[in-house]
Amino acid sequence: MSAEAAELPTTSYIAEPTAAPKAAVIVVHDWFGLLDHVRRACESLAGAGFLAVAPDLYDGKATIDPAQAEQLLGGLDEPAAIQMLRSLVATLKTRNGVLRVGAIGFSVGGSMALSIADVGLAAAVAYYGTGEPKDVSRIRCPVLGHFAEEDEWPATTRPGGYVDEYFSKLRGREVDARYHLYPGTEHSFANEDVEAFAPSAAAQAWKRTMVFLGARLR
Repeated sequence: MSAEAAELPTTSYIAEPTAAPKAAVIVVHDWFGLLDHVRRACESLAGAGFLAVAPDLYDGKATIDPAQAEQLLGGLDEPAAIQMLRSLVATLKTRNGVLRVGAIGFSVGGSMALSIADVGLAAAVAYYGTGEPKDVSRIRCPVLGHFAEEDEWPATTRPGGYVDEYFSKLRGREVDARYHLYPGTEHSFANEDVEAFAPSAAAQAWKRTMVFLGARLR
């Protein structure tokens, strides 16, 4: 870890590219915690030339059990976590060479990524998570969404449903916003560490994520 990296939150997983980065990506884990799939995502981002930072919102705790994950999330001070993420955006922008900052979030982390889109993010990617439709007026940056076909959180992804409404409202405000629906998948399909993992859909979603970030952060 470099001296510069030490300035970032000490509970973060940090992956640095071989060359000086011109962009950084914050990766926000889901309710299971900072599992290996989040670390692998960071390493993939670093391999593409981004500085990747994944804050550990649970201070070292993680699980693959949904009941335990619910307890961990229930004990999280979400407003404080979002404020920390906002501060992290500002911190990253002070690092030499970093011109743009993006965010990727999974599930509740996707909602958090969208919650900080009003502090100068250049791009946001949300996996099976959104904000409230009433809050879209705060978002200015391009948004990419990935959603499971069978998912009741936060609500249905059917045409005209919650997700469709959210992205329609974004586009209505001239935000570059799009989402993809992955047939035969369920919530957490991109999490390699849990049973819902769907390798093909996860790989396709990640490829789309990297293309999206490459076009908007470089």
